[in-house]
Amino acid sequence: MTSSEISVAVSGIPAGAQSARNRRLLQKVAAYGMTRGATEGLLALRSVLLAAMLGPAAFGTWALLRLGMRYSGLAGLGVFRGLEMELATG
Repeated sequence: MTSSEISVAVSGIPAGAQSARNRRLLQKVAAYGMTRGATEGLLALRSVLLAAMLGPAAFGTWALLRLGMRYSGLAGLGVFRGLEMELATG
């Protein structure tokens, strides 16, 4: 039995089709990685520009406000999820 026959027997997909599928997956992963990298680069540039324009005190206030906004979603401490589960079990 050749390796391509084993591949078909194991996965049920011909080796050529599996290779094309792997190539498409690799292209999607690479595109995601490049997009994510570009986004992180732009966010870093934004932070540097904001720090330069606002100054240390105002930038610190801005960062504190953003931190508060990010963590405000945790203020419920799971109460809402517990309420959903309690209502679902009735």
